[in-house]
Amino acid sequence: MGQASSKIVNWQIDGCHFSRFDISPDKPVLLEKIFHDEMVIIGFSGAVWKSHQNGQNYLETPNYLVMRDAGQIFSLASAFISADGATCREIKVSPPRLKELCQHYQINKCFLDFKNPIIDNLPLRNQFAYMHGTIETSHCNLEKTTCLALFLNQFFQHVTARTLNCPYQLAPSKVKVAIEYLRTSYGKNISLTELSEITETNPFVLLRNFQKSLGVTPHEYLQAYRIIQARKFISIGIALTDVAMLCGFSDQSHLTRVFKRKVGVTPGQFVII
Repeated sequence: MGQASSKIVNWQIDGCHFSRFDISPDKPVLLEKIFHDEMVIIGFSGAVWKSHQNGQNYLETPNYLVMRDAGQIFSLASAFISADGATCREIKVSPPRLKELCQHYQINKCFLDFKNPIIDNLPLRNQFAYMHGTIETSHCNLEKTTCLALFLNQFFQHVTARTLNCPYQLAPSKVKVAIEYLRTSYGKNISLTELSEITETNPFVLLRNFQKSLGVTPHEYLQAYRIIQARKFISIGIALTDVAMLCGFSDQSHLTRVFKRKVGVTPGQFVII
């Protein structure tokens, strides 16, 4: 069989653009004097890259993340591509969206140091890979937007070398509003942005205050409440495909995975009990 050809998959969530590049091993990659129109965060596997930027040479390995500013000129060449091919994942953040994020996280863009593209932080790199993969495969907007917010919080802390403390303490009534909305809208595909609009606060503040008050993220609370409702529907004999739809799961297999994690048995086994 021949080698699979390279391909690019793109999608967007919460004002950020995501890409996954699947790179075939049969041809080397050479990109000369290019730039992005957005700030970009890059993580990859199965390859090593040589880059040139600001008069300096860099070796980019899978253990690193790479960060470049909008308009930053660089050149890139593949030093190694695995026989199985390579995968490159990117987040692109437009200048207006970056300004919004800096306001949300209470930082000044001048604290972002773009001189060195290498981010040597393996836990952050692993969190990036988990977040990017979750956003690509999950059908739950709240899970995707929560993963993104948690990653960006850690990312900005690292690149600014500052601890991002939650700048505002939400009134308990605001958290109650969020809880009530999750409980009354559990069948909908809610996002963290939507929840923050309901509570009239920014997503970062809501996420931190919700976790502080309940010990879980809004997504974790929603999943637990969905399973409570699913158990009620199952106990009165509603078909599992309908239970999945009523409770906001993408399909029956999604319901089964979460149900097993929360209850310890599958929905089918729960019926038998």
